[in-house]
Amino acid sequence: MGITVIINPQSGSGLGRRLAHALRRFEPVLLDPARAAEQLEGRVAPGDTFVVGGGDGTVSLVVETLFRMGLGEAVTAVVYPLGTGNDLSRGLALRLPPDPAGFIETLAPDQAERREVAVWKMGTRYFVNYVGLGIDAQILATADRWRRYFPARPFMRKLSLGLAGFRHPFYRIRQEMRVHTEAGVLELKGQGGVILSNVGYIVGGSRIGALEPAAPRLSVTLVRSSLDLIRLFLSRFGPPKPVLPYTLAREVLLEGGPLPAEIDGEVALFEAGRVTCAGTLHILAPPGPGTHLP
Repeated sequence: MGITVIINPQSGSGLGRRLAHALRRFEPVLLDPARAAEQLEGRVAPGDTFVVGGGDGTVSLVVETLFRMGLGEAVTAVVYPLGTGNDLSRGLALRLPPDPAGFIETLAPDQAERREVAVWKMGTRYFVNYVGLGIDAQILATADRWRRYFPARPFMRKLSLGLAGFRHPFYRIRQEMRVHTEAGVLELKGQGGVILSNVGYIVGGSRIGALEPAAPRLSVTLVRSSLDLIRLFLSRFGPPKPVLPYTLAREVLLEGGPLPAEIDGEVALFEAGRVTCAGTLHILAPPGPGTHLP
């Protein structure tokens, strides 16, 4: 079993660089999003374990790259959450172990806790957490224009997202747009947007629906306005505040567009068509309580 360590050095206000230093014996890959496929080619093989340190966007990029390479279901992941939201880690109860290097150096798959999460495909893109279409993607795009001034400061990114929300309180989809599920058709024209979620934590932490991450089902949530996004965000800090209506679907068909889109917390291009389950990602989690890097 080979081990490949993949780190986003910009994550977590320096945590990424410190983790890369702690795991230097494994000659970590310092991820360059534009060269991800080139960096992983020949480094990961069937049966290997890969360690990915970074936020949801980093994890999504690595997983997408491995699925494109045909390795997505043939390898095992260890996720070290170092990002702003860490929605996947929240949804799967993943934590950074007290001794990250020690956990990898003494990795015993039979002693680690196992998690599984479905991986989805929208057009040519893959995602693990969620896809947001409409208002939340517009807010993210606005915040990302400011992000270049503080790329490694999670608090400032959260603040920028909040401020960007005030710039688009009345955003509405103006073009014809439909979302088809087994339960029926959602008409999005005149609405704020829609969120297709694979984990219970989305857009700042909502816990809506009876979602099992390993099950091939998406939560489809209609977002009518920015007030719904506020409810989703406040669910992180207290009791669940579901936004209705929502439904669970095994397959989704998107018609219409174009409109703002985000995939796993990163600005993306919208692609109409079917959203289907592409496979399962296998994850090893450190047993017991976790912590943050000092």
